[in-house]
Amino acid sequence: MQSVRDLVLQVVIVCAYPTLWAAAQEGQARSPGIITRKLGSITAVSTESIGALAGIRELPNGSVLVNDQKARRLLLLDRTLKLSAIIADGTLETHKSYGMYPAGLIPFHADSTLLVDPASMSVLVIDPSGKVSRIMAVPRPKDASFMVGGYGDPGFDNRGRLVYRNVSPDVRIGPAAELQAGNGTGRAPDMAPIVRLDINAHQMDTVTYVKVAQNRAIPYLDADGRKRMRTVINPMPTVDEWAVLSDGTIAIVRGADYHVDLIGADNSKTVGPKIPFNWQRFKDDLDKQRVLDSARIEIDSRRKASTGTVGASLGSDGARPGTSTGFSVDVIEPTEMADYRPAFGAFSVHADLDSHLWIRTLPTNEPSAGVIYDVIDKRGVLVDRVLVPSSMAIVGFGRRGIVFLGARQGTDLYLWRANSK
Repeated sequence: MQSVRDLVLQVVIVCAYPTLWAAAQEGQARSPGIITRKLGSITAVSTESIGALAGIRELPNGSVLVNDQKARRLLLLDRTLKLSAIIADGTLETHKSYGMYPAGLIPFHADSTLLVDPASMSVLVIDPSGKVSRIMAVPRPKDASFMVGGYGDPGFDNRGRLVYRNVSPDVRIGPAAELQAGNGTGRAPDMAPIVRLDINAHQMDTVTYVKVAQNRAIPYLDADGRKRMRTVINPMPTVDEWAVLSDGTIAIVRGADYHVDLIGADNSKTVGPKIPFNWQRFKDDLDKQRVLDSARIEIDSRRKASTGTVGASLGSDGARPGTSTGFSVDVIEPTEMADYRPAFGAFSVHADLDSHLWIRTLPTNEPSAGVIYDVIDKRGVLVDRVLVPSSMAIVGFGRRGIVFLGARQGTDLYLWRANSK
């Protein structure tokens, strides 16, 4: 069954990109001096379908490592994107187990790559040819789950420190008496730290904090007296996102006013200018309600699909009959939503190999026939806007202006390679 975080992400995407939004015209300017252009030509498509494109890494010879978290395997595709080898999977055939849980792919020194396995608390070190050269321990075991992606793309700064998003321990839960009465509430923190870890000295420091989506957990007792949890989400939150640039600089994209903070290894900070964007104000609470209604429909659809996949033994709220745990998901009230639609959503920022940020923006009322990525340089300045087909999403980058995307053909997901221009 899907986690609440995965469900939240899917609902945000669906609500932010309604099918009625796509229009016929392309190349529409969204700010003076920057004309939105099309992505370059497609040069290859993988022959192997992929369960989930959770990370890719182009190797020096043009082959590509692909982290398929859904199928729990690490693939090596050749330069034509044909399957060359299975480096790790969930079977004993490779003799290098992928692990029980999703693993994380992190670029390492000298074109080597790390595969972090939070189940075994081990790290496979993969050499530039795609072979496992050695195995080492996870440098900070209690943070292993934050090194696998899903909270941004971990990376190393130019002093060899691992940068990733951690979680604040400050979680506020209502009194036990309220839980018994069905009125207790828990609110996740709305800020999370970006940290740097020296994997040799095992020393960690906090670089800055980012604003994250704040969900509200409400415990309650169902009609049979069983404990349940209802998670209340904002399907269109204003958040910050982050990435590590290819030169090791940490870039923080601030959602409140849409600008980029750049933090060096010496803690020097550059505040970029506000990025031009056509902000869209909600007309009224009814306008907000339409977004929330779409979210509820999507939540119900996802829940039914999830329970149907797992089996009929699941109850209506996704829990197995007779168990003491389960969850349901609902959305906030219109009065709790911001007055403006955000410029970008969660998990929408990637860094290329030329110290640029690519930010997947949310749609505005301006006509377009795809999804627009804002490209930001290491000064925090907008330098390009690229139109990507709405059926595709950027998942990584290669050398010489190569872009890797995920797109479906029917129900199957494939990796696509394109030129950025």
